[in-house]
Amino acid sequence: MQVNENYTIKLEDFDELSNILSGVDVIFLDVGEENIVGNDFDVDEVVITNGSHGSRIISGGEIKIDAVKCDNVVDTTGCGDTFMAAYITQKLLNKSSAEAGNFASKIASDKIKNNGPYKI
Repeated sequence: MQVNENYTIKLEDFDELSNILSGVDVIFLDVGEENIVGNDFDVDEVVITNGSHGSRIISGGEIKIDAVKCDNVVDTTGCGDTFMAAYITQKLLNKSSAEAGNFASKIASDKIKNNGPYKI
């Protein structure tokens, strides 16, 4: 991925990834990261976000979460973090993965309507 003419960012898979993830229950990736490291981890859930294309949750089977449409996109910075925080909050409230994913999609859609971090 080319950031500008002076810098390049390159994400690579590495041998120690499985050691780093030992003891982890859930891993969050965006689709670009999934393309590099895959999604076959020894964890309970893998949550893969893909912006306006929605997200997928792999937990036994695969759950597709639709993106909530937003007609007034102002600032997408931090949208993935907002999704992740909303998802984790719902899981801590014992919601299903599908419920948590749909809630997180709604909150992420609300976030991009404003500049800066998500505001309640």
